[in-house]
Amino acid sequence: MKTAIVFDKSGTILNPCRVLFDFEKKEFIYHVSTLNIVKKLKGFLLNIENNRFKISYSFSSEKPKINIEEIRRNYDILKRIENEALNHCRSEIGTCKALILDEKGNIRYAVGLGGRIYDDAKYAISKLREISDIFIATGNCKKATLKCAKILGIKEKFAIYNATPKEKMELIKLLKLFYGCVIMIGNDINDIMALREANISIFINRDGNAINFDTDYLISSLYELPRILLEIIS
Repeated sequence: MKTAIVFDKSGTILNPCRVLFDFEKKEFIYHVSTLNIVKKLKGFLLNIENNRFKISYSFSSEKPKINIEEIRRNYDILKRIENEALNHCRSEIGTCKALILDEKGNIRYAVGLGGRIYDDAKYAISKLREISDIFIATGNCKKATLKCAKILGIKEKFAIYNATPKEKMELIKLLKLFYGCVIMIGNDINDIMALREANISIFINRDGNAINFDTDYLISSLYELPRILLEIIS
């Protein structure tokens, strides 16, 4: 049976390191969940790369009114947050930068994301590449996602970046047309739509705070994946 395995990135194959700048308090914040802040603000996560903007996660289905000029006025902060993330996180994949907007579209935080690939991800993907096609589907930016894919030996065309939860789900739907089994592996609320669409869903619970959502497998380490895949395809 031809199998495709789709990995989320941050928290699944990447140990994320986030640095935030609070525009209200004028201070840096380290190692917090951007998705939790977006939820609290009922707002939006806006990726910024090469002067392009993409909402990769939103609490609301409504689109915010984005003030491009205000964003440009804060480019110095975005540069600082990117450098801070690169230096503080000692990131092996480079960095992504983003803004968190509240429900009215006001800029509340700048975000710098870096990180290092989990050892269990390197191990599992090296084993699974031999028997399955491997994909990445992430809301993170292009440059860091492609660097991550290169390190892991994943084909560049199989790395999907700046993806919303719906776009992750649509990828799973598309892959099901070409593969007998599509497996989705994720770790957070932005993966739920894709997990539900997949033939087999695997939730990795690294921090012990699993989301209340039924999946086919609940694991704590990607070291378990080769064994699970053998169970599925045998």
